[in-house]
Amino acid sequence: MSKPFRVLIILAIAVVACCAYLWFFGVQTYFIWETRRVARKEPVVWTTPVRLLDLSTSQAPGERLFYFGYVFEVPWDDIDPERTKVIGTNKAIIAFRSGNVISFWSGPPNELISKLQADGKIEQKNLGQLLGDEAVHSDYAFKRTILDTTPAKFSLLTPKRLAIQQGMFFMMKATTLPPGAESGVFSLSTNEFKGFQ
Repeated sequence: MSKPFRVLIILAIAVVACCAYLWFFGVQTYFIWETRRVARKEPVVWTTPVRLLDLSTSQAPGERLFYFGYVFEVPWDDIDPERTKVIGTNKAIIAFRSGNVISFWSGPPNELISKLQADGKIEQKNLGQLLGDEAVHSDYAFKRTILDTTPAKFSLLTPKRLAIQQGMFFMMKATTLPPGAESGVFSLSTNEFKGFQ
């Protein structure tokens, strides 16, 4: 067997091996690489919600706020009216002179899921196939799925479909985490509501 023929055989085997690798593990490899690249630039994507253990209320003098039919107290009384904004009929950005900021919004139940369903044009079953059945149960479940996605969720053995789902959630997380999330994202739950802080 001549040397050029052996080189061609080795090259053909290498091409077949590369194609097989890309066919079976290409999607997973891309997401492993991409999530690690994003995490190097924005380490906050490693943050996942932890349960807020201290549910006690502050006894410090503060201010009572009223927005969209809700009443809540904050432990600060230095609202900056120039930077505080009400956006539309259900969102408020409440700024304080101390530098603290509260983003508050109120929406109907499952507003995000309804929007993802294009207001009824996409059936929940089809949306469940795309995003996973667990994620489409409620807005809370959808947000929880997004916030729980980290680069550690991706491996070569992750099925392609799951890698694509998790990849979408990871990109949503990377683009929607608010400034300051480095200090922690907390999940809280009472008899009346569940949410994130």
